[in-house]
Amino acid sequence: MLKRLVVLLLCASAFASFAQQVQPVRHEFEKRDEEQQCPFELLEKQGVLYAYQTDQVNEDDILWNFVRLDTNLLEVRSDLIPLPAHYTFCTSQSNAEMSVFLFTDGRARKSDSVGIKSVFFHRTTNTFTTFEKKMPPGSAVLDVALMDASLFVVVNNKAGGMVLHYDSKNSVQCMLLSCVNGNFVFFHAEAHEAAHIVVVAAKEFEDRRCLATTFLQYAPDGTLLRCDRYADEGGTCLGRMCFDFDAERNLSVYATLERQEARKVDLKGLSDDFDKVSIGVACIRFTGGRPVAHAFLFKDMPDIERAMTTSDRVKVREEQLKQKSGKQKERKEIGFQFLAPHLTKIGGVNVFSAEAFVPEYHTETRMDYGFYGMFPYSYSVFDGYDFVSTVLWAFDASGNLQWQSSVKFDNALNHTLWPHSNVTCCLGELQVISSRDNRLRYEVLDESGQLLLNQQNQPLDLLYEADFLTQESQTFVSHWYGNRFIVSGEQIIRNGVRSKPLRMVFFWQKIQFE
Repeated sequence: MLKRLVVLLLCASAFASFAQQVQPVRHEFEKRDEEQQCPFELLEKQGVLYAYQTDQVNEDDILWNFVRLDTNLLEVRSDLIPLPAHYTFCTSQSNAEMSVFLFTDGRARKSDSVGIKSVFFHRTTNTFTTFEKKMPPGSAVLDVALMDASLFVVVNNKAGGMVLHYDSKNSVQCMLLSCVNGNFVFFHAEAHEAAHIVVVAAKEFEDRRCLATTFLQYAPDGTLLRCDRYADEGGTCLGRMCFDFDAERNLSVYATLERQEARKVDLKGLSDDFDKVSIGVACIRFTGGRPVAHAFLFKDMPDIERAMTTSDRVKVREEQLKQKSGKQKERKEIGFQFLAPHLTKIGGVNVFSAEAFVPEYHTETRMDYGFYGMFPYSYSVFDGYDFVSTVLWAFDASGNLQWQSSVKFDNALNHTLWPHSNVTCCLGELQVISSRDNRLRYEVLDESGQLLLNQQNQPLDLLYEADFLTQESQTFVSHWYGNRFIVSGEQIIRNGVRSKPLRMVFFWQKIQFE
């Protein structure tokens, strides 16, 4: 069982005693302004690769510096790559062969073609290549998937959805044909390394209603292998999802269930619709092309109340009292808004997890003055997103729900959405880990959902002895390799004994479980 967390320390000598002064394994890059981006990818034992925009200009391009760190978070190389001045970072991914950073035209108007540019880092040769493409006007990149040396880019526009395929080894690009017809939109792509397949999900609409979700399976060279279709039932449709394959290469889909609404569907930004409320989860297994679905509603899960906010939990208890007294015939639905779905295998179960969040508002009242005197008026103010809990559902090989659990972390309200927790199988146990205010919080469960270690709170060292954390955002814990993790994010640190007392930085900090 995981007993404790060790923050790795760099020592001057391998035989240094515990009384000696040591420095944490931490790398900082000073942030120039609030808008600056600093995306990164973990390269397992090859270290970390991150990129940032410099002040250097090359004709009409801005130079971006791509910096690689080793496993001790020491800089080993940097490369300057020109990108168009108005391009901004979109997304990135890595596999065993390469990493890709995708940038899009952030200033394109609706009538302009949308440019995308990809920067590839080839891990075996330690070289960079680029690829640039113009997309139809009004296009939006919704997702990407990387398989071997091929990049799959999911793009939507007014005409529907398309998948751009680019082979970085042979510099060949094409638009992939699909078997989806009618009013459809692609919204999610995921590469499955074990099965060597890229799955792209598309939703089919008719009269603002989602009819079905189609799953297209592509080989790394872009060949369409098969097409599976799941018709939505019971007024629900699939929401956040992850994919898996069995030994016979049959597709399994783990997804949240969203209640359908009659409002207008925005086909362009479907994946960014975080207002959708999920009322359950489902496991859909395709055998011989036919779907076998196992759906479970939150209101029927006995332990789901632990994942709810205090106010929602009180409402559920009131409904239970009404049911017992006969004033209410059936229990109302329990809904969550989710972010960052993830699938983790441990033992004989697949643990599907997602982060539940709630937008918080408060009401303010002001006095206005008119011809007839003064009168009050009220309005709502958005306070931020409250990430309530990380919810976990464990399914067996047949798609049956074995157990459900949740982990609560005390997260501060923030006006932007980003993943807060990481669910990983490490040393044969299930870890749910998060970071806030330079402190690591984590719980440990076994494959049956039993809690092995209550929530721990471990402080992390800063770079210098007199450092004091004043502000933190975008903090996330990523699994690196083995039992090693990376804590990353943005911090504002004050240090009164240094020449520059206040510094705003991107940081990466190495931790290890034992």
